[in-house]
Amino acid sequence: MGKYTAMKITSIFLIIFLSLTIMGCTSEVNINDHIDSNSSLILKINKTNLGVGQTSFEKREIKSNSEKFKRFIEWGIENQDNWTSTPASYCSNVVILQNDFRLLYNNDFVVIEFTVKNGKVKQYSKSVKNGDLDFLTALNWKTFKDTVANEFTLMFKYSENRVVESIQNGKCIGNRIENPQNDITNTMEWCIWMQDTSTYSFEHFISVEKSNFNGNISEHRDTITIDNTKALMVTLKNSKSNAAYRRMIYLKKHSTLFEIIDNIGTNDEFERFYKSIEIRKIIKASS
Repeated sequence: MGKYTAMKITSIFLIIFLSLTIMGCTSEVNINDHIDSNSSLILKINKTNLGVGQTSFEKREIKSNSEKFKRFIEWGIENQDNWTSTPASYCSNVVILQNDFRLLYNNDFVVIEFTVKNGKVKQYSKSVKNGDLDFLTALNWKTFKDTVANEFTLMFKYSENRVVESIQNGKCIGNRIENPQNDITNTMEWCIWMQDTSTYSFEHFISVEKSNFNGNISEHRDTITIDNTKALMVTLKNSKSNAAYRRMIYLKKHSTLFEIIDNIGTNDEFERFYKSIEIRKIIKASS
């Protein structure tokens, strides 16, 4: 065999080797072999505060007897093939945790990590259909309804991971705080404050909010509609940094000024929340 032929054969084998290395070898993995079906899963969701550009995470529990848990188990059974071993590091907005099992989800790509009996950590990745695991973060929304001062009923929708608290002249919605130090037992992510329209104008409340910015303020106003009534939305930002953010909505109805405040800057959820607000006058029977 000549030198040229040997080099050619060597080159062919090198190309095949590199191709296999790039493609990787796929394996069958059933995530249910690494999950305790009697224990809850922990779901972590990274969220960006659109007002200040900061990222935090929300933690939820997926109980073992829930429909979401059962659906996740079924997904594991249906997705046992085409897993590729990978040593790379990954970031994700959605993470599922249980003991030494971890799953990272990014729309159309999943990474799993777990420890086998010999103590070695295994990590595999897999392409999935876009949105395949969106059900993990989906929330049911509940309806809140309350009668206020025997004058009107206030109704709105809020996501199941939050709780509603009645605080003086307001209703506040947020995640529950463990071992609260006072009577406010949630994070007050959204609030609806109610005042008699003759007490203060909405400009008074806007001025109060502005005082927290020490003069370094950018203000934007929009007209929106809530419950077939025009309302004013005011967005305040720190003009020198992203350290402060505030969004308020002012609505006058049934001799009441409603101040609806967003403390966290989650556009989609807050929009769904305030658009669901209904305020109905109580019609009193004539004597």
